[in-house]
Amino acid sequence: LNLENQLLRQRARLLHGADTATQPPTPVVAPTCAASKPLQDEAPAAARTTLMLRNLPSNYTRATLLGLLDAEGFSGCYDFVYLPRDFNSGACVG
Repeated sequence: LNLENQLLRQRARLLHGADTATQPPTPVVAPTCAASKPLQDEAPAAARTTLMLRNLPSNYTRATLLGLLDAEGFSGCYDFVYLPRDFNSGACVG
């Protein structure tokens, strides 16, 4: 939920053209995953998490989303990212 809130704030800043120089920086909580530990099925089922992000901008690509996740400190905390696209328009449908 914390990641979703951070991404929503980032999206709002990007969409509304907020001047980050006049606004205080958004505090980012460091993720609790061990980035140096390989992500495999070694974690018990109760410790696994699935996250679905909604209302992503239609111009986002998978690379853009991964870049945002990494920039917010979640590099190495995920092992699978799927961003559905409309094959006719090429737009993200997330």
